[in-house]
Amino acid sequence: MKKKIFTTYAILILMGTLITGLLSLSFIRISYLENVEKMLMTNGNLINSLVEEKLLSDSVNETNFSNLADKYSNEINARVTFIDIDGKVVGDSQIEESELHNIENHLYRPEIQKAISGEVGISERFSATVKIDYLYVAIPMKRNGKILGVTRLAYPLNEINKINIGLIRNIIISVFIGIIIAIPLGYRYLNHITEPIKEITHIARKIADGDYKSRVNVESSDEIRILADTINFMSHTLNTNISELQDKNTKLKSIISSMKEGLIAIDNNKKIILINSPAKKLFNIDSEDVFG
Repeated sequence: MKKKIFTTYAILILMGTLITGLLSLSFIRISYLENVEKMLMTNGNLINSLVEEKLLSDSVNETNFSNLADKYSNEINARVTFIDIDGKVVGDSQIEESELHNIENHLYRPEIQKAISGEVGISERFSATVKIDYLYVAIPMKRNGKILGVTRLAYPLNEINKINIGLIRNIIISVFIGIIIAIPLGYRYLNHITEPIKEITHIARKIADGDYKSRVNVESSDEIRILADTINFMSHTLNTNISELQDKNTKLKSIISSMKEGLIAIDNNKKIILINSPAKKLFNIDSEDVFG
């Protein structure tokens, strides 16, 4: 029983630590992404307010967005991409201006679709262009109320991955430390529970073998103490009743032995259960021949 309880105890500690760690991991990731989203939206709106002042006309093609992307990217420490209303990339802080024509059209990217419709688009995915996981925030670029394109900011998620790895490492260390601390404490606690049970079991076996004077001695104030007191009361009652029966049996034997008349006792099935010496002599038999 001790082994089963201890195994269950260890599993519960392990599960509790893991669940707590995983929930913490999830909470930290969600909180981190929310903060990054707010930061990107704030910076995106600020960039848009600056870019919209620089637009020479109602077309984005007459502005050098590659230089603007590099400039703003250095200031906010995030990837900046400018996309026209048709989904063509016209500026990217991580792509040379001469290479922009090689980039595939972004029109059907989920965050771009939402930005073109006039809302802020947010998406998280792997960038096939630079081979990094990014959190994307796309904000519509307007002039005189007309959407001309999209300013998209992207923040690499390798930092949150580093945080996750560090947290997982700390969770594993916490599990080992928790188990190391819990093992001696749990073993001591289990001994406190199982030793009285062992004592009760031992005394119960002695009572079953006929030792009705045995008593359980446990130091406890819970249900185990109640069980021990119950067994002690049972043992005392059995000892008293059996002593009385033995005394009555002795008196009965004395009475039967002193009788000069023959006596035969039978049960409800008319089977002989008792015969005294005068009866044996009268019928010239041994008791073993007639019992039953």
